[in-house]
Amino acid sequence: MPWGPCREARCAPGLAGCATATATATATATATATAAVTAAVTVTAAATAAVTAVTATSRQEARRMVQRDPVPPSGPRAVLVPPCPLGALWAVRHGESTANAAFAEAERSGRAARPVPGRDRDVPLTATGAAQARALGRWLADREPATGPDLVVCSPYRRARQTWDGMADTAAGARGASLPVLVDERLRDRETGVHELWPPALLRERAPEEAARRERVGEWWYRPPGGEALTDVAVRVGQFVTDLGAAAPGRRVLLVAHDAVVVALRQVLAGIGAEAPDRVPPVPNASVSHWRDDGHGRLRLAVWGGTDHLGPARPPAPDGG
Repeated sequence: MPWGPCREARCAPGLAGCATATATATATATATATAAVTAAVTVTAAATAAVTAVTATSRQEARRMVQRDPVPPSGPRAVLVPPCPLGALWAVRHGESTANAAFAEAERSGRAARPVPGRDRDVPLTATGAAQARALGRWLADREPATGPDLVVCSPYRRARQTWDGMADTAAGARGASLPVLVDERLRDRETGVHELWPPALLRERAPEEAARRERVGEWWYRPPGGEALTDVAVRVGQFVTDLGAAAPGRRVLLVAHDAVVVALRQVLAGIGAEAPDRVPPVPNASVSHWRDDGHGRLRLAVWGGTDHLGPARPPAPDGG
């Protein structure tokens, strides 16, 4: 605004009075600003001290936690086994299939001309596999009704369904009773993608780079193009076990499935922190693995891949059906 005569009555005529008033106001404003800055600095210093104290406390607490629960650089890892409400669990691998027989023959000869024809889910049992299913039925009939399985869950694949049918017919004839049976898609065999029903010998012949990758990565982690690694199988099997425990607490359950499912089940039930296997443990055809309640609400492995019910020992069949 333009300069003009001062309207304050206390001001002397002219500019001298206004200059004095202006100087006084400026001094007052400067003092007020200085006080505000001093207060702000004081608050900032207090906040910094508080943050420093909290950080020091956190570091001290972290050091105490490390000292309380040190992580060893080597040696066995800590494992947390979660509770499982099932009363007991048995896992049966299906009897010998036509794909198992073809894979075994390809390994003996060292070469395979072509993949096993058809779809993996449609692969049937051999005559040997059917006989193994009947032997499993006799094993089932020998279980005491009060301690043996009281519920069956089966893979949807043909060879697993045929195995259970052979078991059920034999056990019902021997024991005069039948068990309720469910089918769950999560118990299907490991999916092998573009190499479905390829014997390992054929993979080495036609896709040597892929065979070398499988060897380099390791069987537990190897994922064929379009297929699953055993780590993937373990994810769906783990969810199945969780759902089964919630739906059937206290039940004694028999699973009829595949070697990949049984291996994944072993990893899942081993607990949180369990190390992945460097070498996948073999699961013979028509074998029985058993987990029982340890008295604290957790399932512990009692028998792995048992085949005593089959008579003389047989080597486990290769993967692939």
